[in-house]
Amino acid sequence: MVAAALAIGAVLAPRVALADPCNPVAPVFSGDPCDPVSGPLPMMPGLPLVLPSDGPQGHWTAGPPAVTSLLTGDVDLAVRVGTFATDTEVPPPAGDANSVMVLENIAGGGASGQGLPVPFTVFVTDGPGALTYGAPLGGLDQRPVVVFGYADLDGDGTIGPTDTDGKGDNELEKQEAVGHVGRQMGQIDVDRFSNSLAVRVGAPASIGGLRIGLVSGMYTGSDPGRLWSDGTPIFTNWPFFPPLDPVAVVFLDEPNPPDSNGPNILFYQPSQFFLPKPDTADLVESFALATDGSNASTDQFVSVSGAAVGVRLFRDVTPANFTASSRLVVRPAPTIIGNGRVMVSPVGEVGVKIGREVKIRVLAVDALGNIADPPISGISARLEAEGGLKILSPNSDGDPYGETLDVTSARGVTVRLGTRDVAGRVRLTLFDPPPAVPRGLDQALVFASQSGRIDADDDGIADDGDGSGTIGDRPCSVADITGGIPCDDNCPNVVNPSQSDSDGDGQGNCCDGACVIDDGNEGCLECPESASRYRSVTTRARTAIHPRAGITRDRVRLRTLLRLDEGQSLSPASESVEVAIAQGEKLHYFVQLPSVFSQTNDAPTYVYEDPAGTLGGIIYAQLRTNRRGVRAIFRARGLSLVSTLPAEDLTKGLVVAVTIGDDTFTRHLKCTSSLQSARCASTD
Repeated sequence: MVAAALAIGAVLAPRVALADPCNPVAPVFSGDPCDPVSGPLPMMPGLPLVLPSDGPQGHWTAGPPAVTSLLTGDVDLAVRVGTFATDTEVPPPAGDANSVMVLENIAGGGASGQGLPVPFTVFVTDGPGALTYGAPLGGLDQRPVVVFGYADLDGDGTIGPTDTDGKGDNELEKQEAVGHVGRQMGQIDVDRFSNSLAVRVGAPASIGGLRIGLVSGMYTGSDPGRLWSDGTPIFTNWPFFPPLDPVAVVFLDEPNPPDSNGPNILFYQPSQFFLPKPDTADLVESFALATDGSNASTDQFVSVSGAAVGVRLFRDVTPANFTASSRLVVRPAPTIIGNGRVMVSPVGEVGVKIGREVKIRVLAVDALGNIADPPISGISARLEAEGGLKILSPNSDGDPYGETLDVTSARGVTVRLGTRDVAGRVRLTLFDPPPAVPRGLDQALVFASQSGRIDADDDGIADDGDGSGTIGDRPCSVADITGGIPCDDNCPNVVNPSQSDSDGDGQGNCCDGACVIDDGNEGCLECPESASRYRSVTTRARTAIHPRAGITRDRVRLRTLLRLDEGQSLSPASESVEVAIAQGEKLHYFVQLPSVFSQTNDAPTYVYEDPAGTLGGIIYAQLRTNRRGVRAIFRARGLSLVSTLPAEDLTKGLVVAVTIGDDTFTRHLKCTSSLQSARCASTD
């Protein structure tokens, strides 16, 4: 996503040297191992001392870490589901023998229109005692703290790779660790921090929902007024070891206190944290995070899908053909026969040899795109095939080109498609059935050829290089290419033979905006300037930014047209929509609207309105589909912009990026400006 790309290269203030690093003011470090130069050593509860090869303030990418098994971390930080304002002891985690009940919550919260956020409390603690989980501990007042949520996607009771259930699904289990499902931040008040976390990912109640593990971390800091600036980090257990350097964690030009009204962006790039393999010596299974109440520092709850509002097209994910990325694109669903759970992903485009069958599933979804239990009466939908593609089953009416379905369980309906009479790319469309006005809900593209191999951009990397039949289910990395490992082109419509993917999001630098922001990024010379999978922000792109000037409030206005490829469709009502406006590595504006759009007609037109500007100051947004693409309008006001760059400097140009689901649209803008505002338009 765009925010991930912008996080690279952020610069913070230099660290403040402590007079006596091994005698810190904070009592939380009492008795902890200490380095005389850097201070107390960062450790996770119950784990041996693990440090980067370049030292306590180093980087995990420097080489194999140093492991000292003689030292074991204690509990300095604990997170619990619920609000505990006056408790003098840290309560037990959910699932513990003393706290058996696990909260069940409907996925959503925030402005999603579904579900509620989950309350939590983070405690700075002196660690578990003989009979308790420890007592809250002061000394770090006003220090910033963050809470992340991670999902046990496969339901095995742990988050992250583990060999206890075999090695075949380790890549899917790695996805649990590298793709968070929620995050929140704030500041310690005396000895704790209470807030709530919105998690928009869930699973049907019929398969037990989705277990979400909460973890927490903070940088202790010598100055509570500086955000993530220095000091030894303290953590609960995590499914990986986050970066030790605050610069690698937060994107801000200056480390100011957290601003609840501004876009303080925290992002852990997979390339910058340490995730050991399950069988790593001295760390066997250590980072696999248990979600059964046995971990003293973390907590968990169950996220259940909301009410089903429609159906969409999916394919089952084959673990052996899957590659984890920082974007969570899979969702848990029941197996076809209902005896367990599998991961599914949107169909998108399927490559197949002419004559072979293609299987897809029509599954019920909630308003956030999670697989859901349909109502007892079921959900009806209409499938229509084009270009010689045939619906082999179900076929209740003898018509191989159309079928009306009833989805009556979370298992959905499995559809078999025949490609004997297909050549090239054809379309399968899912509609609302009569008597409703026909409305396109979803589409799948099937590309049939004699070889089954598609290389749309002719860069030597096949779109379905792993041969799974699903394009994009195993996106390539540089390591895959150099190691000769079969994988799918991570940027299938733009030439990028190196498959460079700096932020590990499964989309190559040539496609996710990284090369637009900085064409010096790895692999950018091989792709066209301003490359994007969808070259779509046209000469109609306009934006106006009003930075701070006296009492003038910040405002952002954006009007643009997003060009769509043939067969491409967008569903803003069930996808996250993001807008970012940047200049080089400076982020001027960023907002994420997580599935908050409502469809207002059959054009279709999607609208979001919030006079209070709760999310990123956005008071109005509209996405309207027409024959030319998607017209996008965004208006925001009353902001606290990340950058205070003088307006006159905006004449250096901007990059605007709009991301809808997994699709990012980008373009360069040139600006003219006065002292109080800037107006920008695309020039190419």
